[in-house]
Amino acid sequence: MPDQNLEQLAQEFKSQVDTVKAIAEELKGKMLHNDKITAEAKAQADDALTKLNETKAQLGEMEQKMARRQQQGSPEIKSGGREFVESDEYKATADSEFKSIARRELKNTIGTAQVAGNIQPTHLGLILPNQQRLTIRDLLAGGRMSGNSLEYVQESGFTNNADVVVEGAEKPESELTFADADAKAVVVAHWLKVTTQMLSDAPALESYINNRLRHGLDLKLEQQLLRGSGASGQMSGLITNAADYAPPAGASGTNLFDALRYAMLQVVLADDYANGHVLNPIDWAIMETTKDENGRYLLGNPQSQATPTLWGLPVVQTSAMVAGEFLTGAFNTAAQYFERWGSTVQIGTQNDDFTKNKRTILAETRGALAIYRPESLIHGTYTPVVGG
Repeated sequence: MPDQNLEQLAQEFKSQVDTVKAIAEELKGKMLHNDKITAEAKAQADDALTKLNETKAQLGEMEQKMARRQQQGSPEIKSGGREFVESDEYKATADSEFKSIARRELKNTIGTAQVAGNIQPTHLGLILPNQQRLTIRDLLAGGRMSGNSLEYVQESGFTNNADVVVEGAEKPESELTFADADAKAVVVAHWLKVTTQMLSDAPALESYINNRLRHGLDLKLEQQLLRGSGASGQMSGLITNAADYAPPAGASGTNLFDALRYAMLQVVLADDYANGHVLNPIDWAIMETTKDENGRYLLGNPQSQATPTLWGLPVVQTSAMVAGEFLTGAFNTAAQYFERWGSTVQIGTQNDDFTKNKRTILAETRGALAIYRPESLIHGTYTPVVGG
């Protein structure tokens, strides 16, 4: 009789698994299409998960009872239900509690030593690439958003007529012009497939893959923040909105050192203060290796490990910037990145993944860029001059 009850409970558990999977797929589809999830749908999902957990607890209790009976000398007779709860498929499902249907924030919790230690028995020898670097987002003001778009005002002009006023005289009027602007939340995503054996045989590999996927999101997001055209669902990026570089009259400098200093001046003349430069890594390497007539490096000791700086401001190196271009600005006051979703990961199955022992890992992020003062962002190009 106990074995029959166990088999019935196992069948009930399997049925509940299918129900939860169906609900999860439906909710996932709504989330991806930004459809509103009703309170009734949430209640239905909660009820299904509650029943699933209750059945799981009952199965665990019956399993313990059978184990105690076996220890007391009773012969072990495995029914279909018993074989089911001892199967790898059941244990994997019970242990995971269907985490694949939940959206999880990716955290950078795995380091080089941890990867090597966890994977060493399988002789994979993976080393997590160094991904710590100064990025454009480090220069921008940050924020959170709850909707699909932002509506804000963009400063388009300021005429300052403030003056000394003698008694009885009319006071001057200044003029501040705004334009309505909006920024839609943009989704950046990608996915890849891995085998079930790969994830189960090397647990650290899953964290490695997640971090690499997130790094891929960061690279594409940086490209959007910098060069997004604003068309076809893209962000309207910093360069797209920036003012053109215009050196002051009488400027004689021809090299990039001079150009970046004059760009800082242009920001000051727009009544703001720059907080960083953005350059292509090739241009920064050329600047770092520039020497004076005595063969000494202009930018200091090559052994220095300090954060790259020029004219007192941090330098962001990114391949999203074309060689020969530069962007200097008051990024923290001129623009703001609003995060709708943090970098998230979902692991699940699709199409014939189940029959091929594969898993699909999806990573995505979502956010919007608001640009308040385009004139505080200076974009320009330069032509290197030998000996300049």
